[in-house]
Amino acid sequence: MVRRFLFFLILEVLFISSSHGSSILNINVEDTLFYDIVESSEFSYQETPSIKPMSYERALRVSDALSLRRLGLLGYSYRKPLLSSVSISSYYSNENTFLEGRAGLQFNRGWNTFVFMDGSIPYGENLLFYYEPWLRIYSEEIKGGLHRSYIKWRYGSFSISGGKDLVNIGPGYYGQLLSNNPEPFWMIRLQTEEPLNFIGKWDFLVLKGWFKEDRYDRDNPEVFAIKACYKPVDIFEISGTRTIFYGGEGRPAYSLTEYPKLILGSEENVPGSKYDNDGYGQLDFSLYLPVKKIFPQVRTFKVYYSKAGTDIKAWWQREDRGTFEFFDGWLPLGFDFLSSSKMVGALLSTEDHILRFEYADFHPNFYVHHFYPIDGYTYHNLSLGYPYGRDVMSLFFRHLYFIKDNLILQYTIGYYGPKKDYRQMKVYYGETSLHILSERGSLKNINIQPFFRFERHVDHDTNPLINQFSHSGFDKDIYLTGISVKGLF
Repeated sequence: MVRRFLFFLILEVLFISSSHGSSILNINVEDTLFYDIVESSEFSYQETPSIKPMSYERALRVSDALSLRRLGLLGYSYRKPLLSSVSISSYYSNENTFLEGRAGLQFNRGWNTFVFMDGSIPYGENLLFYYEPWLRIYSEEIKGGLHRSYIKWRYGSFSISGGKDLVNIGPGYYGQLLSNNPEPFWMIRLQTEEPLNFIGKWDFLVLKGWFKEDRYDRDNPEVFAIKACYKPVDIFEISGTRTIFYGGEGRPAYSLTEYPKLILGSEENVPGSKYDNDGYGQLDFSLYLPVKKIFPQVRTFKVYYSKAGTDIKAWWQREDRGTFEFFDGWLPLGFDFLSSSKMVGALLSTEDHILRFEYADFHPNFYVHHFYPIDGYTYHNLSLGYPYGRDVMSLFFRHLYFIKDNLILQYTIGYYGPKKDYRQMKVYYGETSLHILSERGSLKNINIQPFFRFERHVDHDTNPLINQFSHSGFDKDIYLTGISVKGLF
């Protein structure tokens, strides 16, 4: 592992190029500051932010002058191939923990040091290879390897990529079905790079992923996901997502001709069926409110609602035939979600502030299945979707304050706890960080980020698995503090 990391380090240092990187390069989904700045643009309503990652080209196309200036100060206009950035972070934690939405960032008790670097090798304007090696130094061990890498090819309005990567899908800060929370995993992905125009704007994503890991329930499961977004007008978006968690040791494989039936889920919860898998469906609604004429200081104001389920009741499913009424449930669409989750949120930006409020809850049956009852819908014990797992009610407030363009205060306060009392632990948390930006010599940008997080656990859960619960009866305080220094070339 360490040898591989050193190999990439030597390769990049020896072959630094002065040319510019490719505009089809994706912004990694855990780079939340970038996406916050893009979504704060007064032109963001023209985009489809519920599918991430975005390419540089697509994200910058909807950035207004203020967002472009801030992204420039963050160094995004300087991305070079081969060696784009190097970051070194060191944190101290009093307990084993993780940070939500950070692409698998987990911490042992004591000191934890991370070294990341990334770069890309473009070939023309429509083909590139991206890589991100990393080194993790814990109190008692050193690990290294390739955190993320993919090949991406763009053809017309579409791109296809293959390798280790992540997606974050949905209108919220964290995706409900696939998010920026776990480590990157192996996947093949087809995605629109610009909207398709047909009585409005359309965007699509199709993904097949593999989780190469030993688990308590079934080793090496797989995932299939498809998402479609439709904007009949720029200020309103509706989208649908379908994911299936399937496969693994002892489970059947599927031929290409069987995928339509797999996607439709007509026998998804029929005992003994080959198609009995852990499937999910989701519908999202986003509305950009045109309040700028009333409140000129508001750059963008978005509200969103999402509902998802681990199962559906539908007229086309064998087990529901003869029992389903067309207008059953809240959706007059011929189906309704069962064992559901929902999300409600709002995003507002002004010249100096970006504010987000978000509420979400998840049924106890979410993220587990009778074929995947222990680890469930996870990868390396981190949820593939919302970070806190099943049977949870979560709310948070997040605020970015641009004291200056090169000095950004960021803080989040939140709570999560049980929805149906399968879990007992209640968590109250707050975190804050400060982005200090400067230029130094050949480094076009240095981002220094001190960080502090505090969590109060009431009836601390001692079970290390995210979807399993053990009640301790005692409370616990967890804190994490550190500093990160990132240089972009």
